[in-house]
Amino acid sequence: MQGISRRRLMGGALGAGAASGLPLLGTFARAGNAAPPTRLVILWTPNDAEWVDQYEAPLTAGAPLPDSLPNFLQPLAAYRDRLVVAGGLTNEFAGGHTSIGHALTGIDWIGPDGNSFWSGGPSVDQHIAQALGEQALTLGVSCGSKNGKGRMCYSAAETPVDPIEDPIVAFNALFSDIGVDDDVLAALRVRRHSVLDRVASDLQAFEAQIPAQQRPRLQQHLEAIRGIEATIDDELLAGCDPTMPAALDTDDNALVPQVLRAQMSILAQALGCGATRVATLQLSRAGGGTITPLWPEEGIDVGNNMHGVAHEHYLQPDNPAALADARAVEAWYSTQLAFLLEQLDSIPDVDGGTLLDNTLVVHAKELGRRHELNPLTYVMAGGPNVLDGDRYVSFNGRPHNDLLLTLCHKMGLADATFGDASVTTGPLAL
Repeated sequence: MQGISRRRLMGGALGAGAASGLPLLGTFARAGNAAPPTRLVILWTPNDAEWVDQYEAPLTAGAPLPDSLPNFLQPLAAYRDRLVVAGGLTNEFAGGHTSIGHALTGIDWIGPDGNSFWSGGPSVDQHIAQALGEQALTLGVSCGSKNGKGRMCYSAAETPVDPIEDPIVAFNALFSDIGVDDDVLAALRVRRHSVLDRVASDLQAFEAQIPAQQRPRLQQHLEAIRGIEATIDDELLAGCDPTMPAALDTDDNALVPQVLRAQMSILAQALGCGATRVATLQLSRAGGGTITPLWPEEGIDVGNNMHGVAHEHYLQPDNPAALADARAVEAWYSTQLAFLLEQLDSIPDVDGGTLLDNTLVVHAKELGRRHELNPLTYVMAGGPNVLDGDRYVSFNGRPHNDLLLTLCHKMGLADATFGDASVTTGPLAL
């Protein structure tokens, strides 16, 4: 595909977004000597992992990752120097598969029961994007019906964000070739500057209300906003050259791996073209019952859906076949994460490095050990500008709200809490 101009990018996003509510483009990266922006990507996969082999004995808190990586990390061996495994975190809210409702929100759900609910606050991705004056990219694969167990992202309490599940729709929303004249472009720039002006004004008013020790972080956030303002009128990164994905039947279980990787490629291109700094990708709904790993060409051929695989191992921990299936599923998830890291690492950034150098990628699981909420473990990856890799850290019972707050700080925000303020204790040392 030919290189795409800034006018085409902005025009395509404006036309598709205005028509259907899909994400509009946010800030644009500058070529040259500009400081690269920090970006955030969250990949969510259902259920817990196979714990004994994967999250216990092989890993030592405070130490580098072992020479012989546990099963679930082996597909990520090429990126071990960029990996942090963070364990010992807890989810303080209602248990079971309703945890998807507070995985990224850090606040309990609202509703009559565990089948009819919405989260009680915004998710961290949407919160960060709103604070930065742009829109998050929200993608999904086989997320199922629109209810509390099928949605993890929220713009506000009881306001779920529907993920885009078709790669073609996502691509067209971001990169469709729709002409926009100079007057429309000028008006779009004015609107974007206006949004950022309001955000900056609100932050300056907030400064007088917070303790003095927290003000330096607020100033950093204001500087980040001024940097965004400077990019609005600049040219798009010269290397931006998005590639149209192949048309795929998103309802065909046999094509789930291809759809997932197409979404990952679009996500990486969206970050590389400056379409957004914040993106999420949700695989399946709570429990994972919408997908079955009958994918022999992927090295996995299990005749049970992801929910069934997890429960078989949970209920029969000494069954070798159930253990093998659980290990195969988690290794497959990590293989897909490795593909995402490869995509990010293949796209140049404005400082001469790659997108991965300046992106924090978080793989979040639905549940913790033995299909319970605690302890939770996250696999994170990124470049030296965002993360010190090759280590395992345990936070000994800290709430997962603290991780969500840490993501806010990594992205330049100055929040004192995130989600339920009575649960948050402070940012993590990552």
